[in-house]
Amino acid sequence: TADGIHLACAGGVWNCLMRGFAGLRTHKDYIELTPHLPEDWDMMRFRVSVFGTIVEIRIDHHAASVKTIKGNRVFRLIDHREDEDYESQSTLVHTSEEAVLIHP
Repeated sequence: TADGIHLACAGGVWNCLMRGFAGLRTHKDYIELTPHLPEDWDMMRFRVSVFGTIVEIRIDHHAASVKTIKGNRVFRLIDHREDEDYESQSTLVHTSEEAVLIHP
């Protein structure tokens, strides 16, 4: 564009952050995370619309949480850590409640 903004590049950066570092995958009834946070990052937090419901997801090296910001849909959050000592955990997320998954 005239301002030097390349939308395809911006989309690629978003895709790298969401699918790469957060490991975000959305499914009909659940949100799946396979985080790959760089060691130098303390955490990442973002909002995303999933089937019309806006959720805020927070990920750090030990926990993941999701909070419904707007909407009534109930999701199951599944966090898959690639760690030998960690077993995948899941929890239900309800409107206006925050669900937290804590990892060893």
